[in-house]
Amino acid sequence: TTVSHQSPWRRASVCIAHPRAAALSAALHAHGVWAWNGRGRVRFSFHGYNGGADVERIMGALQDVGPC
Repeated sequence: TTVSHQSPWRRASVCIAHPRAAALSAALHAHGVWAWNGRGRVRFSFHGYNGGADVERIMGALQDVGPC
């Protein structure tokens, strides 16, 4: 997780390394979760308007998708 404390624009990115990152990202998109994939990773970015419900939605989608 990366959080910038030097900028007034605080944000966090969470990256998950996965051998089939593109397939995982596509499956998450099908569940309404937008995630970036590249270099064997899936990345989620959180901003000030995201809350716990968004994290729960991502976690639920990851459980539904299972190992791609």
